[in-house]
Amino acid sequence: MRELKRGVGVVAFAALLLSAMATPALADEPPPLDAPRILETVVPEVLSDAKASSVGTVTESGGVDVVIPSDASAGIDVVAPGVDTLNIGLPFADTAELVNDSAIAFFDNGNGSSTVPLVKEDGSVQVITTITDGSAPTSYAYVLGGVDGSTLRLTSDGGAEMVDGGGIVTATVDAPWAVDANRVPVATHYEIHGDALVQFVEHDSAQVAYPVTADPRVSLGWYVYVKYSKAEVQRYWNGTEFLNKAAAAAACAVAASAVGAAVCGSLTADYFSSIGSTFKSAKAHNQCVEVALTYVGGIPAKWKRYSC
Repeated sequence: MRELKRGVGVVAFAALLLSAMATPALADEPPPLDAPRILETVVPEVLSDAKASSVGTVTESGGVDVVIPSDASAGIDVVAPGVDTLNIGLPFADTAELVNDSAIAFFDNGNGSSTVPLVKEDGSVQVITTITDGSAPTSYAYVLGGVDGSTLRLTSDGGAEMVDGGGIVTATVDAPWAVDANRVPVATHYEIHGDALVQFVEHDSAQVAYPVTADPRVSLGWYVYVKYSKAEVQRYWNGTEFLNKAAAAAACAVAASAVGAAVCGSLTADYFSSIGSTFKSAKAHNQCVEVALTYVGGIPAKWKRYSC
């Protein structure tokens, strides 16, 4: 709170006091939220690859159609070619109210927190929570539904994924993050409760500077994720730079067999080299590899090594 300067006169102070008495603050009334301003000030990078979207209309991005609802209880629909529509349920949807008077629409949860859905250029959906004070909840549940036969599970890197009956990963959620107003990390993690992915944000600490921002980022429907075990990584990489492209091509072909199609022959040498280098590095560090394939054509779109 600001301190009163010594030069403030008695009359001015009395007027200030009377004004405060005329409009008493309710103890259970959360402070007003300005979620877009919080994002712009604390984590502006999350807006750099966000695509302009309108509430209640279809936003096409990265080959995926995304619909952000005007009613939070409807959840976010994500539609991709040839797969079931996947719905992301929003936290506190029964009481959340849409705020659509700025460039970025968001939901005021009425409890010191807000939900800000962002459609990203690659077709993923980032759902950011802003937390304005210590009275706000420490857990935020996202019910993922709509895909028959899929189950939700946590991953070794702290994220989560949805897996269909055939063992193919049809959706991924990046590892969670949370930072306070000074960009100091705030402890956070996911738990699975039934069909809900729950993010816990441990912001109730004297060391935390508000507002706090936290997010799950969900990639849904557009990629099939194929994972290679340590043994498979060893098999697809023979350890020589000369056969780098061959190793990557083999990985590409085997990965594509998971969706029954491949268009690997037209890809560039640099493209193969990048995949091959990932397998080589994974072998050196005794790690696994994940390759994301497009539904159309089964083309590797992104890849990474990870501890397993």
